[in-house]
Amino acid sequence: MKSIKIGTRNSPLALWQAREVARHLQNK
Repeated sequence: MKSIKIGTRNSPLALWQAREVARHLQNK
């Protein structure tokens, strides 16, 4: 979850990180 803080809200990386986390949660 800490990796999410690396990207800013306006940064595309933040959205990508959020999607990755969502996938991991769904796979869990």
